[in-house]
Amino acid sequence: MQTKIFCASFLIFLLSWASPPSYAQSRVHRLAPDVYYWSGDLSTHEQTNVGFVVFRDYVLVIDANFPWAAEKIIADIQAITPKPVRFVFNTHYHADHTLGNSVFVAHGATIVSTDDLALELSAKGMEDVRDQTKINWKHLELPSIRFQDRLVFDDGQHRVELIKYGQAHTKGDAVAYLPAEGIVFVGDLAVNWTHGNNLSDQDVSYVGWIRALDNLAQLPIKTVVPAHGDLGDVDLLRRQRDFIADMWKQVKQGLKAGKSSAELRKTVQLTQHGIFAADRQETEDTIESMCDRARGQADWNSGDGKPE
Repeated sequence: MQTKIFCASFLIFLLSWASPPSYAQSRVHRLAPDVYYWSGDLSTHEQTNVGFVVFRDYVLVIDANFPWAAEKIIADIQAITPKPVRFVFNTHYHADHTLGNSVFVAHGATIVSTDDLALELSAKGMEDVRDQTKINWKHLELPSIRFQDRLVFDDGQHRVELIKYGQAHTKGDAVAYLPAEGIVFVGDLAVNWTHGNNLSDQDVSYVGWIRALDNLAQLPIKTVVPAHGDLGDVDLLRRQRDFIADMWKQVKQGLKAGKSSAELRKTVQLTQHGIFAADRQETEDTIESMCDRARGQADWNSGDGKPE
């Protein structure tokens, strides 16, 4: 999720990262036996919710956040279990999910992702890092374990299925699904806060995103952990899906009617989608981005995900 960041604030974050912090577990929440998430905080520029599952001999982490957050997350995991963090799964390549990879690798972890995510991180990662941090980072830690469609971690006690649902928010999106617990960590496929979502990646597929959310909603899910914001259930997936589908439909109809992106920024109505459209500036920027990309998208003439 791309977020506007001010350099002065960022320097404060770096200074606090370099100082010996006092860790508290107030940000760690137990979802089920051995299954937790660390709640993100936009005010400290640590906005990504990070999951972790304690297996018999190791810990699997879901998303890496930023480096200064990764240090805190590792300390909080160590306060719960002495088992090592062996694997870190990236849901997609954006910096608030992957820049912390280097910290986890320095602590002995291996990064896991889809094949497409690894390619995206190599090709587009630095640009996204600059957009989000305003800093020229010299190195990105690429995943060394890569899969095409599905990878399963199962030690007989816990099972986590890493599943790619197709090009959506980015090319390489995948989720972490725990079938026994009915928990799914969805990355930026769905968010649950008032700051909007990034629907503007250069490889976004709106129809693919709608389809991914439809497919996810068919799973027997009790708890949805979005990348940003509060926990939800399957209804969160449906509401995120309807927001994207409605925007895509209105933008296509407006463009076909000859309206400009400037007109559509002001006339597309999405307030009925509540929290997803709460940030009007973010919504207007997304509408413009959608307009700019629409005719270049392979799914321009595809269905919008709603019955006609």
